[in-house]
Amino acid sequence: MEARREYGRGEYRLKGRPWWEKVFDLLYPASCPGCNWGGEYGFCASCLAEIEPWALELGPDCKVYGAGIYRHPLRQALHLVKNKGQTYLVYALAALMARALPKKYWTEEPIFCLPIPPTPSRRRRRGFHLPELLAKELVRQLPRSSYGSQILKLEHPLAEQKNLSAHERFLNVQGAYRSAPVPGAWVLLVDDVMTTGATLQAAIESLYEAGARRVEAVVAAISPYLQESDLPNYPLPTPSLRFS
Repeated sequence: MEARREYGRGEYRLKGRPWWEKVFDLLYPASCPGCNWGGEYGFCASCLAEIEPWALELGPDCKVYGAGIYRHPLRQALHLVKNKGQTYLVYALAALMARALPKKYWTEEPIFCLPIPPTPSRRRRRGFHLPELLAKELVRQLPRSSYGSQILKLEHPLAEQKNLSAHERFLNVQGAYRSAPVPGAWVLLVDDVMTTGATLQAAIESLYEAGARRVEAVVAAISPYLQESDLPNYPLPTPSLRFS
């Protein structure tokens, strides 16, 4: 599966799916996660129109691109993947993430796509790690990228972030990640939801310490609280997205 950006037409298209998946769709049509009506292997046209790409600057050294804000219908889609195991939605989520990325990701030098490492307890509970699935799909969509599963690692166990305040989240992940040497590399970090930016900032610091030249991040959803924060953030152009 591959996402292709046709710049003249302002369109992203998800293409190249195996024929048996298309047959399966005909026999058992998937419903849109936002409204439960029929969708083209993802979101229906009405729900898709509600998803606006967004960007946020964590600092002078890092920009974060988001498929959209964490609200309807992205919130429902992420819930279905993470808590109901409906991983077929990974294809649509990764296409929306690719749509948020600028042209340089298709035309410039090679990049490493790195997922934020999971905690062991989360992987055991779900049986998979969503950022890994998203990163692997993005590699298939971005022609000049490669998947780096062993570059970034978790150094020590973390407390569950969802029960912590913003300040506690930053303290929880300080020094939590260690990167293998990546001298001069261009790295794209991949995560599912950006809530406070604490996890991404800790990983970014580790990658720069390991010699990375450029580090940016892409997420499936950005918290609406960050949208209202003092961090510079803004909507991005929204090309059309077609699934085939």
